[in-house]
Order: sequence, then C-alpha cells, then structure tokens
Amino acid sequence: MTPLASLLLAVVTPFARIDAVPRIHVDARRGKDATGDGSAELPFQTLAKAIALRAAMEEPWVEIALAVGFHGEASGEALPVLLPSGVRVVGAGSESCEFGGREGQPVVVLPKEGRVALESVALRGGSIGIACEPGGRAPLAVELVDVRIEGSATALDLRSAAGPLALQADGLRTRATGVGLHADAGAPLDLALRRCLFAGGEEGLLLDDGRAQADGPARELWLSDCRFEGCANAGFVRRGGDGRERVALPWRFERCEFRGARFGLALELPGGDVPLQVRDCRFEANGNFGASLVGSGEVREGATRFERCTFRWNGIGAQFLATGRPIEVDGCRFEDSIGIGLMVGNFTGARASLRLRDSIVAANGATGLFVISERPDGLAVAVERCTLADNRGAGVEKKNRKFGTSTLALARCVVAGHATDLVKLDAAEFAGCHVGGDPRFRARERRDYRLADDSPARDAEGPLGAPAAAARDGE
Repeated sequence: MTPLASLLLAVVTPFARIDAVPRIHVDARRGKDATGDGSAELPFQTLAKAIALRAAMEEPWVEIALAVGFHGEASGEALPVLLPSGVRVVGAGSESCEFGGREGQPVVVLPKEGRVALESVALRGGSIGIACEPGGRAPLAVELVDVRIEGSATALDLRSAAGPLALQADGLRTRATGVGLHADAGAPLDLALRRCLFAGGEEGLLLDDGRAQADGPARELWLSDCRFEGCANAGFVRRGGDGRERVALPWRFERCEFRGARFGLALELPGGDVPLQVRDCRFEANGNFGASLVGSGEVREGATRFERCTFRWNGIGAQFLATGRPIEVDGCRFEDSIGIGLMVGNFTGARASLRLRDSIVAANGATGLFVISERPDGLAVAVERCTLADNRGAGVEKKNRKFGTSTLALARCVVAGHATDLVKLDAAEFAGCHVGGDPRFRARERRDYRLADDSPARDAEGPLGAPAAAARDGE
C-alpha cells in the first residue's frame, strides 16, 4: 500500500449501502419546504431544506433523493449548493435531474473534509460546476457517479483543497468552456476515474503544479476507459513540476482515448519524468502530438511504459524528450501521422533511453522513427522485432547535433518501402535486419504487415519484424 493510500484509508472505505441509511426526499416540482417533512409522500422542494434537516441528524451517512426536475433560482434553490460531509445526493438521472448555476459562482461546493457523494445529476452554468471549500486540512473523499457538467468555465475545480483528497468517479462527463477537471499540487491527491468523458474546452484534465513547494505532495492517478475529445489545447496535461512524485506506483492509463486536441496526452517540461503505465490506449487525430513527454533530463529509477497503444492521424504520433526515466514501448502502432511517427531525443541533462519492441511504425508523412541527441553519450535506443514500412521520408533517422552522441541498435527488424530506409546509421546498427526490397507482407494495402509464408525477411529463428499479433491489420 502506498503512503497516500494509507493516509486516506479512513475515508476511502466503501460507501454505506443505500438501503441502510436514512433517506430524505426532494421534489422541485411538487415538494413544499413549508409543509413537507422529507418523506416520499411529503418531499421538500429544495436541496437546501434537506441539507438543513440532515444537520440535525446524528447518523453518519444520509441519502438525499432528488426527483425528476430542475433545481435553481427559479425553483427556490439556494445557490451555490453547499454539500455537508456524510451526504450522498442521488438524482433521478443525469438526463432528467439538473441544477442550474448562477453566473460567477459555483453550482456545488464540496465540504472541507469527510466524505460526500453525488450521483445521477447534471450541473449546468456557473463559474465552476463543482468546487472545493477552502481551508480544510483533514482528508476528504468524494464519489461521483453518472454526473454531467456542462457550460461552466471549469467543470470540476479541486485547487482549493488543502488536505488529502481522494476522488473516485464513474461516468463523470464534462463539456466545459475552459477546463474539465483542474487540480494542482496544493494537496495530496488520489484520483481514480472510470468511464469518464472530458470533451471540449481548452483542457480536459489539467494538473497544474503552480503551488508546489519543493517536490510537491504525493499524487496517485488511475484512469480507465476514459475519453478526452475535442479539447482545444490538450486532453490530459500535467504542467510544471519536476516529476518527483512521492508515490510507489506509476500513474496508470488503461483503455483511454485521446482524440481531437492539439496534444492528446501532454506532460510538459519538466513533468515528463513522472512514471507512467499506459496500456491499450488510442491517440488519434491530435493536431500536434498524440502523446508528448518532456522531462528534466535527470536520470530516475523505474520506467515509463506504453503497451498495445495506437497512435494514428496525429501531427506527430509521440515524442519523448529528455525523459529521466527510461521509456519502454511494446506492441504499439504508429501510423498516418502528418510528420514523424515516433520521436525520441535528449537536449539536456543526463542519459535518456528508449526501447521499442514488437511494434509497427508505418505510413507516416515524414520519418518513422527519429532519434536526435545534443548531449554527449546522451541517448540510447534499442529497436527489437519491429516493422517500419512505407513512411514517406525515412524509415529510421539518427541525428546528432552539436556535441550529441547516441547509440541505436536494430535487432530482427523489417525496414522497407520508405523514400530512404535508413539515414546516418552504420551497418553494425542494423545487422540481422531486413532492409529494403519487398518483404512480401500479407496485405500491405490493408496495413496487415504480417509476412507471407514465402517472405525473404527471415532468419534461422523465423520471421523478422513485428510478431503476428502486432503486425495484423490495426483497424
């Protein structure tokens, strides 16, 4: 268990069963604050009245059930809604139960500490959809389920949290005019997001280290089955900081999609040193980079891994620059970028490294794999069992600038179909590879880069290039 997980154990325990806690009913259309009692038969009209009743109750956990309807100034609701600890607010569905915000104010404000849950509601307008009350020091655990936030300058703003904060979200959907989720390094953060959508705005999810002192507090991130779509700048961006997260586990991204931004996944200088584990993700149609990691150049323990990911139709598929932790890329496809498929370089700091294995780099507009160094002995790249085919510039290009030196070794690869297969590589760097000529792929026009049975791209151990699982049609 990580230090942060231990710290939050007391508040991140499973939420109580709904049928085991008291329930207060609210109905904006037929409820009455003056004569209601919060029962299903006599519901309150406003959430504010239900919260006032909850304050007089001793139970540690209370549910407030919202009927279908609109909650706002027109229905008599007090805004912003100040949620107390120990409350789960459950609406009738995010498509039929909505809160409307007031201009220049948050719609919902979380408590300073304790635990709170919000489920099956929509929040619209206001300066912030969900904000944190400032001044807390004790841990706060928040659960969001089927919550839709639209039209706020920032959909979910966690920057006022001062104590440890754990956020679990399943089915959170933001369509913000600014930022979907904004957190900084002012407090320890445990962020677990599942099946969430961040669409539109400038950034989908922004981690800003502007308040960080020294290394900053610990943060744990686990995103699974999340989508980042159509953000003007970046889908997911970590801005600033020096990458020294005090965590035992890497940040995890599993089965996520990054589409239609300038940067799909961006860890900006020098934040690219944060350890990542990116599996089964798609980076598509991003104007500048599908993924961009820019680090400090300081060597760190542990590796950043990309496994079974697809990079397609981006400006550049992925770039890894001066990353202090080694980059390991296994079973990925880099295709149809306007420029470079995969770029790795080192402009500052100590030695950086990339291991690319069992992958496809094909049909990109410029170079398939571009390796560049400006540091003496600054970069080591190993390419194993990969297929580099049909890139319109070079298949692999190595470039050393100023005092830069690098090592590049290709093993059991297929390099064919480029304007120039290899640029500035010595023969020893691609010994044992199939370079040039027709390797006889099974269905090149369908991007099926498996080798035909009569392919010349073989050695005593068998076929060269990417294994069948990675080389078949990527669609």
